[in-house]
Amino acid sequence: MGIGGSRLGPEFLNEYLSLDGQVSVYFCSSFDLEEIKYALRECQQIDTIVFACSKSFKTFEIMKNLEYVKSWFSKKPEINFEDHLYGISANASAMTDFGIKESNQFHLLESLGGRFSIWSSISLPAFVNANYESYLDLLYGAHLADEYTQNTSWEFNISVVMALLSVWNRNALDISNHGIFTYNFKLRSLTKYIAQLAMESNGKSINSDSEISPFLTTQLIWGGYGIENQHSTFQWLMQGKTETSCDFIGVNNNEDGTEDSHEILLSQVLAMTFGQEDKTSPFKTVRGNNPCSIFQLEKLDLKSLGFLIALHEHKTFIEALILGIDPFDQWGVQLGKKLTMNARQDKGFLKTFFSPSILPKS
Repeated sequence: MGIGGSRLGPEFLNEYLSLDGQVSVYFCSSFDLEEIKYALRECQQIDTIVFACSKSFKTFEIMKNLEYVKSWFSKKPEINFEDHLYGISANASAMTDFGIKESNQFHLLESLGGRFSIWSSISLPAFVNANYESYLDLLYGAHLADEYTQNTSWEFNISVVMALLSVWNRNALDISNHGIFTYNFKLRSLTKYIAQLAMESNGKSINSDSEISPFLTTQLIWGGYGIENQHSTFQWLMQGKTETSCDFIGVNNNEDGTEDSHEILLSQVLAMTFGQEDKTSPFKTVRGNNPCSIFQLEKLDLKSLGFLIALHEHKTFIEALILGIDPFDQWGVQLGKKLTMNARQDKGFLKTFFSPSILPKS
């Protein structure tokens, strides 16, 4: 049970790791509890362990799901729920107060934002179908990306080039959105992870001098599994009137059919870059001229994956330096949490905002 950065990273890693896994892993955070109700239909208490993942251990969605699963375990009183419950949080006392044994607690740094926590124990649920060495491979790939970004000159530095392209596309070319499309099924949720990383970090308008930024800040990040997108949203990309920049991420080898996926990737890049004019039937014309970048992984292993993810973290930080904003806070998110807390404490709180007497007149 985790939400935001406590879910997107581990869930993405689990999709990468668990295609052949023997343990079923479910991720739950919905406030209507539909996810957890569905998951528990597939589970037996004796065979189930629960990870409650929340930096504050006060997140409403997580605590509601946690109370529900606690009541589910109570249907089997002979089973001690505390033996099946693990907590991942920066708030050790809150975990203890809820009844999580100290031996079942994994502690996060208070300073660690959720979108940067994929390297921490927050990803533990993703590795139940792997091992500790696999986790170290992921970290080693990130370490290589750290060294690469720090030591490579700017003109050849992938993280720097990505950041500069993002700022250029948004501010010079006025392209407000950026599509990221992956061409390997194991990477199908990578875009959702990168979207949170980029938009929660750099989706701001006030700079570090407490002034409105003279720059347009981060683009809207969207996309997904390219094979599926080609049969849906690519129509909008090819012939719509909104300018878009794109990244295409694939694996450039001949194992397990990845060669075919890579050829499809290259075909889409050609179509988006060069387009095709049809003077006889103008409605068939594809404009082309979309800015596109290609990421080719020589192979898809955890080291390469860690390298790729960390490159995007560095890109996000470098972009923030250029824009002059702080990528490590998220006060827009905090406002929503504050209003939710007030509404839970006072059931009439939200109604006051929608009374006719205070609504804008236009």
